[in-house]
Amino acid sequence: MPCFRFYLCGLLVFLTTCNALALSKNKYCCLINKLNAIANDVLSTNNILSDLFGSQISQVKSDLDSCCATLSTLDTIIKSDVDSVSTKIDVLSGCTLGTQITQAMMPYTISAPGHYYLCGSVLANAVGGAITISSNNVYLNLNGFTVTNSDPVFGANGIVSSGTLSNITIENGSINSLEQAVNMNNITNLTLKNLDMSGQVGIGEVCFIANSANLIMEDCELIAGSNSTSGVSLIAVAGGRLENVSVFSAPTINGRQGFFVENTPVDTVVEFVNCTAARINTGFDVGDNAGGLVFRDCVSINCGFVGLGLLFRGINEGDYLFENCTAMNCTTAGFLIGPGNVILRGCNAQSTTAGSGFVAQATDGMTCEACISQNNSLDGFFLDPVDGANTNCVFDRCLALNNGQHGFDLGGNPCVNTRILNSIASGNAGSGIFDNGGSIGTFIVDCRSQHAMTGTNPAYNLNTNPDVLLGGDTVIIIS
Repeated sequence: MPCFRFYLCGLLVFLTTCNALALSKNKYCCLINKLNAIANDVLSTNNILSDLFGSQISQVKSDLDSCCATLSTLDTIIKSDVDSVSTKIDVLSGCTLGTQITQAMMPYTISAPGHYYLCGSVLANAVGGAITISSNNVYLNLNGFTVTNSDPVFGANGIVSSGTLSNITIENGSINSLEQAVNMNNITNLTLKNLDMSGQVGIGEVCFIANSANLIMEDCELIAGSNSTSGVSLIAVAGGRLENVSVFSAPTINGRQGFFVENTPVDTVVEFVNCTAARINTGFDVGDNAGGLVFRDCVSINCGFVGLGLLFRGINEGDYLFENCTAMNCTTAGFLIGPGNVILRGCNAQSTTAGSGFVAQATDGMTCEACISQNNSLDGFFLDPVDGANTNCVFDRCLALNNGQHGFDLGGNPCVNTRILNSIASGNAGSGIFDNGGSIGTFIVDCRSQHAMTGTNPAYNLNTNPDVLLGGDTVIIIS
């Protein structure tokens, strides 16, 4: 009981202080009584002193009596506090504030509301969960210890839920399993805090949460094992916030996704803040969603496929915001953006090893504001026509620097209503802004490009294509 030990130590210090105050009060009142006795002797035996100083001595006696009464009141208050603290110590010592889960109880089902805690690590070898929660209003404190399920059979998990539940909190410890460390379904108000989770060889997710609402996940670290294990998978989660959550796959790239989100309900938002994915196949993967997703200050590094991306698998009707996010040293793309209303603000894609920094595929309504794409093996920003037209894309105050092909590649097929505003393309191996002749309604204003804007067919370069308008202070520098 490490956390209780600290609490008990604090209570014992308080008791010691209270006892010292009570002792001081007794000594002080004893001194007051002696002074009163001396004053009475003086008044009764010495008429001269009594005549000269009687009123002053009487006032001193009155003040001493008042002080003693105040100390008596304080003593009563202290005694009440001491009794209250002593009761709390007795309660904690008797474990009556919660239920202790021990190794002898494994596997264990929490079937009643209340506080539950570990006083040591526990190990189960069973299909299902090492600990199963089947009641509302449960607080489970792992107390710094570890829950492990070592059964090699598929479906052997760490902590799982059963039934439709509400108000579940799990915190402060580690959860290990050969399959899923955490599997939570149909829960309203679910909180996971300060947890280390690992799935060693299973084919499922380390942390799987589905059909739930109001999720809080904070200060957690997940290790995805082999056999394509994913980190955090959120399916049909109606609102939530993940903050300071990290997913790693060690020692090499194994897992499918660091974070996977799908079927977020309409009019709900799931927010990711300061989350990290590393050595995973795809850092942040977004499936079909009708609700909103927000990614702030997130990082994806050394990912085998894409860094942060909307890997669309059908229809995305939600609104997505990527703000101050970074994708670094990924393989195919830093950001892969599919359908949906997407805003990327202050994001950075760099050092993609076999692809472009920002890639849009069949998107309608993507806006990049103050984004930087640099040192990528292919394009800085690429409107990829592979799945159809990209429409209504805006690049505002963006930088495409030192990329292996073009700074901005409009792709064609066609690219419709593209806006490139106040942006710079510099140091790229290909053209600063490139079009293969298929763009329609492109408008370029106040941009700087170090190469001529050309296409594979000279008849459709941006200088002669009637569907491309150059405006403002756009400068084309032919290198």
